[in-house]
Amino acid sequence: MLRLSADPEFRQRYSLASNSYRDERVRAVFAMAPGPAPSFTPESLGAISIPVAIVTGSADEIAPSASGAEALGKAIPHATVKLFPRAGHFVFFGTCTAVGRLVIGAVCRDPDGTDRDAVHAETTRLALDFFTANLR
Repeated sequence: MLRLSADPEFRQRYSLASNSYRDERVRAVFAMAPGPAPSFTPESLGAISIPVAIVTGSADEIAPSASGAEALGKAIPHATVKLFPRAGHFVFFGTCTAVGRLVIGAVCRDPDGTDRDAVHAETTRLALDFFTANLR
């Protein structure tokens, strides 16, 4: 916290950290493979009052579920978490063509046993059900 005492501009910005940046137009959140929860305070997550649904893969190597989706699901009141077994971070991207697999292989590859199209179908169903129930 040396920067907090030594840098007036940083101190001024830091003083705004506890402000609410809630956008009243957002009435429900469906998050896919969210990043690490430690970037938020427990108090800010606990104050979330809108419905939140989170989907992620159990084999997410970019945003591991334990520090991301599952931690957020525990900290946000009434949040739900769907963990797709053996699914990686990019499972929610479109199914790649043969050329895509050659050019951007890491984004196109899923762990063995993962059916990207089935994950997409279930994610779509979950999102439709979630928004239908929460945005009336």
